[in-house]
Amino acid sequence: MIISPSAPLRRHSFVHTSDPEEMRHAMLTRFGASHFTGPPAGAFEGYGDFIITDRVSLGICAYGGEAVAHFDETDAVRFQIGNKGHSTTTVGREVVQVDPQHGCVTSPGRASKLEFRAGYEQMVLRLGHDGLRSRLTAMLGFAPKGDLVFDNCVRTDTAEVQRLVQLAHFCRSQLNPAHDALPVPIVHQFEQAIEVSFLCTVRHSFTHLLESDVSAGTPAHVRRAEQYIEANWQRAVEIEELTEITGVSARTLARAFVAHRGYSPRLFAKQVRLQRAKEMLQAGDAAATVTGIALACNFANLGHFARDYCKAFGELPSITLARARLFST
Repeated sequence: MIISPSAPLRRHSFVHTSDPEEMRHAMLTRFGASHFTGPPAGAFEGYGDFIITDRVSLGICAYGGEAVAHFDETDAVRFQIGNKGHSTTTVGREVVQVDPQHGCVTSPGRASKLEFRAGYEQMVLRLGHDGLRSRLTAMLGFAPKGDLVFDNCVRTDTAEVQRLVQLAHFCRSQLNPAHDALPVPIVHQFEQAIEVSFLCTVRHSFTHLLESDVSAGTPAHVRRAEQYIEANWQRAVEIEELTEITGVSARTLARAFVAHRGYSPRLFAKQVRLQRAKEMLQAGDAAATVTGIALACNFANLGHFARDYCKAFGELPSITLARARLFST
């Protein structure tokens, strides 16, 4: 069998071989597997081609003979989308069939075993956990409490998943080596688009927050405190002010924030100031500096500001400012 993948990718990391040992070496050293076995030479053909950026990797894998790959726990999410044939992925005690109608998502911190049948081809989308968490925080406006865990089994023949697949193919086409190299800010926009689409398409432990009005069912004193903090974001709001305008004790208010938002009033205030800083950086003012914006948003420690900003939005504030200036010219 001669493999001719339906969607070859830019050869950032590429292998095409009938030697199972060569494929094993590539899987262990380049594609992240901890163990790989295939049939004897002459009865095997394997293909792997991946685009790799800072936050996303996208690839096509195909196998002309049966093979098995093991992956240890990682800090990334892996989404397998079957193009042709069949395979199975075992995550914990759950065995997921992967074919043109079904895909499998392996969450961070989960080991997995992938068993490929002859004639199988798949698209693999791999996203970093930290990037997804920061993107989710930006989408919600706060950092949700708990682990980000995805459903293992996904129907891939739905309109929603097909839109994600089409987006991935479009991003792949723009990264084609036949084109000129893209500016880094544009690559970051592609990464962001894929992360947002993935979080909105594949169900996970915080899908209900994205789908619902997060203020529904929230006590009035929590909403009132949030509104007050947002209106006074340029200064440090004291807890005594919040208890006065909400009419509840500091302990009651803190407990309500944690129960309904997953964070404290102090952390909410920091997130509001970070969001304002992001908006000022994105304005791309020629006279603006990261230091000036940090101080304007009540961040006295520039190192802590850069760390918190990167954690919230997935990039340093200097990068946000540079990209804004690039697009404004």
